[in-house]
Amino acid sequence: MFLFKLLTLISNILYI
Repeated sequence: MFLFKLLTLISNILYI
């Protein structure tokens, strides 16, 4: 899922 991948990427950035 493209949306899920995008969400994971955003989450990773926010986590850092």
